[in-house]
Amino acid sequence: MERLRFSWSPPVGDRRHHLTEEDVRFVLSRLPEEVTARLRAVHFNDGGMRLLGYVNRGRREIAICALPPRMSLTRKFADRDRRGSPRRFGAVRGAQWPLLAVRRYLLYSTLLHELGHLQVVRPRARSQRLRFAREPRAQSFADAWRERLWSAASGHPDPVHDPPGAAELELVERVLRLPLRGEDRLRLADLLDFHFWRIAQGTTSELEEVVTELASARVADVVRGRSAGRRP
Repeated sequence: MERLRFSWSPPVGDRRHHLTEEDVRFVLSRLPEEVTARLRAVHFNDGGMRLLGYVNRGRREIAICALPPRMSLTRKFADRDRRGSPRRFGAVRGAQWPLLAVRRYLLYSTLLHELGHLQVVRPRARSQRLRFAREPRAQSFADAWRERLWSAASGHPDPVHDPPGAAELELVERVLRLPLRGEDRLRLADLLDFHFWRIAQGTTSELEEVVTELASARVADVVRGRSAGRRP
């Protein structure tokens, strides 16, 4: 994988690239060589709001697309997994996804799905389109490998490489339902990302204190005071 090329294109508007080269390399390093053998390049592009990722016609390059800073991926998730739940990635229905959940989905669903499209399933097929895995098989590939990778701890300090833990899910369920609007809602999302990182690092276990603080009448002041304490 040392020869794998990466490219970065500036996003349009307020969209941003949620992943880094190191994020992608770590996921790929956990997969067997035969699974990643065809991959030659990963591009961080801006495909607009319609795309999360795609592969090139030669089935050797993958693109991961820029997204808005805050959004819900529930609809896109439901299109691929009608029986699953956003909780699998650390999000809840009816609310914007935490940044950690968005990154987790892009790495362990979108990236693996696009990698699935690089897998040869009919070596003798006359059409290149039929030679490689199409949508159902690509998604089955992503689901199977995600389960295998998440069946054991990643050993990486970034919690994005492991499934959401009980503390993270409880924080999501209890806090994202708070009756906040507008600017306070956005600031709350920033603060949640900070607390997710602290909880995953084992630097705090006072979940009740966090929830009580966020739910208090002082929530706007709390968010303004701590939103600067972002993930290192």
